[in-house]
Amino acid sequence: MLNLVNSWWGQGGKDRKELSQRIQRSDLSLQLYRSVGLDTTLTIVTNRTFGFAPTTDSNPAEWLCYVWGDREILALPLDARLFEAGNAMVVVALLFEGLGNEPPAKLSFRRADRACRLTPVPGARGRYSLKEPGLLEVTDRSGQPLKDLPPSSPVPTPVATPDIEKILAPLRALPQRWESLVSQLQPLATERNRVQELAATINNVLIAVEQMRQEVHDLASRPAVAPRPPESAQLDEVSHIAAPVLKDESEVPKRAGADYSRELTRQVEPELSGTIPAGATDFRDRLQPSLINLRIHRVDPMPRNYLVRLKDQWDLLLRGNWETDLVHFQAATGNRDMDGFLHLAEAKIEGPARFRASGVLFEEAFTIQLALRVRDSRSDWIGLLVAPGVPIDKYKDSFSRLIRSRPSDVPAVISAVKSPAILQPEPTHGNGIWRVVLPLQVELV
Repeated sequence: MLNLVNSWWGQGGKDRKELSQRIQRSDLSLQLYRSVGLDTTLTIVTNRTFGFAPTTDSNPAEWLCYVWGDREILALPLDARLFEAGNAMVVVALLFEGLGNEPPAKLSFRRADRACRLTPVPGARGRYSLKEPGLLEVTDRSGQPLKDLPPSSPVPTPVATPDIEKILAPLRALPQRWESLVSQLQPLATERNRVQELAATINNVLIAVEQMRQEVHDLASRPAVAPRPPESAQLDEVSHIAAPVLKDESEVPKRAGADYSRELTRQVEPELSGTIPAGATDFRDRLQPSLINLRIHRVDPMPRNYLVRLKDQWDLLLRGNWETDLVHFQAATGNRDMDGFLHLAEAKIEGPARFRASGVLFEEAFTIQLALRVRDSRSDWIGLLVAPGVPIDKYKDSFSRLIRSRPSDVPAVISAVKSPAILQPEPTHGNGIWRVVLPLQVELV
């Protein structure tokens, strides 16, 4: 805010359109304010409160303010000419150091080194009290700095005229004492300057923190490339095993009750009809490198072990910047033309091997109908992946649509997943209905 106002003053400080454009380009929550009750200067001095009100019209606005939440504001005056009427400049002198207690009515603002800090007065809407004065450098209309101005104070207090001769008499008699006193006062003046510099630094830090907060807010508002869904953390709790990144079945440990082997199995050839869209094939080819290459040659009846293998695949997808979540899939029903369609519902793990989908709590027997839904921001396609070791004979209708093979030809266990299924949304058939465009390619035993 200091840089914005000082730069505008440096270019003359008269073009309000340019000022409005600068405010709009700023990343800060800046707002134009106008003074309220400048004709009651005596009341301002007595009560130590100041009236401010926001305005959308830049012409009558005397102040640029940085709104500090809903409690405080940082304020800078914009144009000294707006404070020439009456005793309006006295209000500026009460809020800022550098103008003295009795500033001339006609002057110019040259530089702002610190904004004044104001806090709302409880029970008095639009009234603020001074929490910390600002610091201004001012000049006369010819551009010459105004020198030897006495420091301003929030409340002018009558001071009795001292007897100068009575004060100076002992000092003149003790020149050494005088020099000692002067030498003691000089460090105090230096310390005061340091305090002012520190205050300006703190103000700049607060502004920088607000800028960082805004940047973080902007980043948080953007869609994440590959967030780690809450269900993945739930799968961590289920497996109790750190998930390695598995790229080759030679790296896969024998764990979770699964016997991984290189035993040859039979690959299912899916039944395809019609033209396959090129976009589906491209999506599958991009997803293919993120598949775990592992094989199981027997049925694993433990639902928890199935979730462990899903978690291994999930972690590898996250490394590849794929957006992944857990879904429950089943055959879509309702019409005779629903043969190639599945119904997908987001699933959340609740307990060691139970999950909830579409508001229904499913027991562990249904765990094998959980799959990983994979997508990215570049297309509307999704990929669907299951883990090896699935006994599919209990849910032939659902798995036959996913594999696109006749139920009578589907053996008992998926031993390996060779390629993901690619699905396309079908909103005309109902919410959560997806058409299998490319089937899941698997090996079965």
